[in-house]
Amino acid sequence: MIGSYAYADSAYANGDSIMGFINLDMIGFDPLNQNKYNLNTNNASVILASSYANFSSIYQIPVIPNEYLSETNASDNLPFWEKGYKGLFIIESKFNTYYHTISETAGKLNFDFMTNNTKAAIVTLASWCTDRLISIRHTPQSSSTDTSARTLAFQIKSSVALGTGSSRPRLNYKTNAGNYKVLYPEYASRETLIFKIPGQTGGTKVYYYFALQDSVGTRCVTYPPGGYGINPPGIIPPQSLCYYEIYTTTNRCSSTLPRIIKDKSMTFDSINISQPGYVTKATVNLSIYHQNDGDLILQLLKEGCPTVILSSLNGEGGMNYFYTTFDDSAGTPITQASPPFTGVFRPQGQLGSFINAPIAGSWVLRVTDTRTNNQGTLSNWCINLLVKTSVGANVNENPVEFRLSQNYPNPFNSVTRISYSIPKNSNVNLKIYDMLGREVRTLASGYQSAGDYIVMFNSGDLSSGVYFYRLTAGDYSDVKRMVIIK
Repeated sequence: MIGSYAYADSAYANGDSIMGFINLDMIGFDPLNQNKYNLNTNNASVILASSYANFSSIYQIPVIPNEYLSETNASDNLPFWEKGYKGLFIIESKFNTYYHTISETAGKLNFDFMTNNTKAAIVTLASWCTDRLISIRHTPQSSSTDTSARTLAFQIKSSVALGTGSSRPRLNYKTNAGNYKVLYPEYASRETLIFKIPGQTGGTKVYYYFALQDSVGTRCVTYPPGGYGINPPGIIPPQSLCYYEIYTTTNRCSSTLPRIIKDKSMTFDSINISQPGYVTKATVNLSIYHQNDGDLILQLLKEGCPTVILSSLNGEGGMNYFYTTFDDSAGTPITQASPPFTGVFRPQGQLGSFINAPIAGSWVLRVTDTRTNNQGTLSNWCINLLVKTSVGANVNENPVEFRLSQNYPNPFNSVTRISYSIPKNSNVNLKIYDMLGREVRTLASGYQSAGDYIVMFNSGDLSSGVYFYRLTAGDYSDVKRMVIIK
């Protein structure tokens, strides 16, 4: 980023005013023709990000943003952000697997995708320079088990007067396949409008979009973008809507226990569920009496899904799993716990593998005893499922578990990508450490909204060798290994 640092530093030294910049970085790789790109912004630039997505919709440019908020997503945008300039970092959502290799040829590019991203940038730059800018910022509601009323806030930036009376800003919402209902703001400040959607029962989906128009009736803006119509604004809804679902929960326990766990054998027990719906999150709790936990492998199986290892040969020399709960979002891995394993632990596999699977069917717990002379008993086990009514694309679906992914590429020369997910708003730290445990970089630090994040890490002047990156978010913590080769 030598060139961008030189430009930003000189602009700052000269006292130059920059309204906003757009950094287009790797926008030609779209092998699945999804037309999706990652729109990265920092806190100071969120209004520019909103306008970028809105202008693309207004001018019917077929590109779809995945929005990310971070102060450290690193490309040529970073030198400008560090000097207080506002701007955006645009990058392909499907990372180019040929990046910085001899196979990264023109034949790998999707020229339509690249052209459309360029059009979106040009249209945005031109629109920023007019005096009719209207932008909307909103954090979509998350699906959960909460049946109470939902409060929605929309932040408005406008250089023109907005409609009043029957043409004032409005929220349109509907439940399931019902008809739209109109809500007007319960509270309005100079820049923020507050709406309240009534509480709903479990299993309900709520769809909504926000619309406003200027006072002279020449322009309508919606969130999500794409709606149109004036007097009243947003008569025609956008094609993509915000929505949230009121999840239900089901907790099922085995009725065929206890079962004897015999030496050097497999013990199976099933819980059969006929309820409709799909898995959003799964947790397992159980109790096993055994003289040496280090003999046992515990696995959860369901037809059509990968087998998940809950615990494998942990607790050598110790006795019993006593009221043990396996939960992907737990802070302590089962591999770092001690018998009798009382409490909540992160399994060795990922229960997230069952996400979007139908809950109906047979859920099987398999207990494998790998040695002789230590028989035991499976005393009880239950599965708890967070359930949604359908599987589909949701423009504001948040991840359901904390997750830190392996960086790609790895090993790498100069730049690698680190992805992570946080299912709820959290204080987040993502840091790089050397082999001696010394902190060498901070990639993310501070409060972040629930969502999926991608950070581009530039190794800079770090020497070749093994490094570790650690994500902490609330009670969650995970560490992964990376290798720099120069």
